[in-house]
Amino acid sequence: MVGCWMFVKIVFPVVVVFVMLVWGGGAFLNFRFLVLLKERHSAKWNELGRPEYFWNKTMGGTIRFWGFLLRREYARLEDPDLTTLGDALLTANVLLVFGIIATGSLMSTYFR
Repeated sequence: MVGCWMFVKIVFPVVVVFVMLVWGGGAFLNFRFLVLLKERHSAKWNELGRPEYFWNKTMGGTIRFWGFLLRREYARLEDPDLTTLGDALLTANVLLVFGIIATGSLMSTYFR
């Protein structure tokens, strides 16, 4: 049990820092993605409910945006910059979900 505790004591802070870095990087990618979408593909941006960085106005707009991202519909716009940002944003969000799950499971052991 001592070996497991030492492992958690070392890994938990590393995972927390990882989650914070991924969140920060994802926030930057999200901001850039939305700016690029608005500037270069305003019709699609309007169709998605004019999503903003901090506020997507409605729950329906949020769902439409995440569906657009998860289905990789941005790749159909044939914009290499937007596709690169979208793929990076999608990857960052997947890593963030797994990082949060790992943090939660490690936290229950770390704070015993």
